[in-house]
Amino acid sequence: MKMLFALGAVLLLSADPAPLFDGKTLTGWTTSTGKPVTTGWEVQDGTLHRAMRGGDILTEKEYASFDLSFEWKIAPGVNSGLKYHYGKYGQKTLGIEYQLVDAGQKADNQGKHAPGSIYDLFAADPKVLPKPAGEWNTSRIIVNGKKITHLLNGKKTAEVTMGSDEWKAALAKSKFKDAEDFGTKPGKILLQDHGGEVWFRNLKLTELTPKEGQ
Repeated sequence: MKMLFALGAVLLLSADPAPLFDGKTLTGWTTSTGKPVTTGWEVQDGTLHRAMRGGDILTEKEYASFDLSFEWKIAPGVNSGLKYHYGKYGQKTLGIEYQLVDAGQKADNQGKHAPGSIYDLFAADPKVLPKPAGEWNTSRIIVNGKKITHLLNGKKTAEVTMGSDEWKAALAKSKFKDAEDFGTKPGKILLQDHGGEVWFRNLKLTELTPKEGQ
């Protein structure tokens, strides 16, 4: 079934939301080399749990415009992230990152590494804070054509249009400055193994058809 819904002044046509994680298996996820996930990540009480070192995991499918919602919680002191439009840019494999980090950790780089930020590019709204380590948060990423919006627990943390002057200026100051066309291509979704425990559940993605010109 198709659905019409409004996002600001833009009308979007979408299919029904699809789960990226079925709550029971790691079907649909691979290692960075495209192999089945056999270590590091597990299904635990309906959650996708990074339990020990095993490397990042990725969706089998690539996505362009989408509305992704997910819940996450993190162990004390841990840093992680969810990347999207993940793929080859120049000589590197990279993606735009929604930063996930323990709220008790001191944010660095003027908030560009804070929870809900567009990692290393745009700081998260400092008034929007995640729940403490060990508690569930709800996040949402909307990629509508070139426009990116990050939300945390129902509140917007960051927003930008790829290719805009604002985007170009931030990119030039970031660690991605040498990555040609960074973030602008469809790519996979990645859950980061950054060395600590993190849990995900209710990962649901709706593919979007942006209004012409977006």
